[in-house]
Amino acid sequence: WASVVYKNTQTYTKQKSFLVGLVICFDGLTHIFSPLPPRSLHVPLQSLELPYCHLCPTDLQFLSHSPHTSTLKKLDVSGHVLPPSLLPHFLHLLHVLSPTLQHLDVGHCGIRDPQVPPLLTPLRSCRVLSYLGLYGNPMSANGVKVLLEGTLPIATLKRVVYPCPIDLQQDPDADDEAPLSALQDELRGILRGAGRDEDTWTCSVLQQGGGDFFGM
Repeated sequence: WASVVYKNTQTYTKQKSFLVGLVICFDGLTHIFSPLPPRSLHVPLQSLELPYCHLCPTDLQFLSHSPHTSTLKKLDVSGHVLPPSLLPHFLHLLHVLSPTLQHLDVGHCGIRDPQVPPLLTPLRSCRVLSYLGLYGNPMSANGVKVLLEGTLPIATLKRVVYPCPIDLQQDPDADDEAPLSALQDELRGILRGAGRDEDTWTCSVLQQGGGDFFGM
């Protein structure tokens, strides 16, 4: 596979028809996808990474209707704050991608507790989702528990990197990890009670990104 970083709209590759992954580091998605006819890729696009690209509602609408994103297995929109004006478009995109999406990275997207329930509906429709990255979002311990309980129906979801809850973040000068450890034990108990002992729920920064997607 080929991973290409487009830094301006004039950068293309002669091998674009064989791309299965794209890493895009600027805004204006139509400039990337519009020149590619629906059947121009010999292999369906599998991975799309859009970290810190300043997406707007128009971009998300475009992605929802693009034939090149209909078979995505990995989507990375980390670093995009999802305000009320953007969240509905993102949730619709998740619904569109739900048949194939396996890896979703929404780290540092400003997701708070009130946004968790609306997020759960399209997430539960992602029946092959195996990795979910939510690190860096300002959620509370209760929000994390709501997320876990709400995603239990996703049988394929095996690894989740959740944010360190804002109500458990310790004083930098303190040395008490007991509250976070207690939460981790509670999450393990919920997983065990649901028969999901082998699933990994962690807030470790070492697990961010979920490893090499194409090596899975």
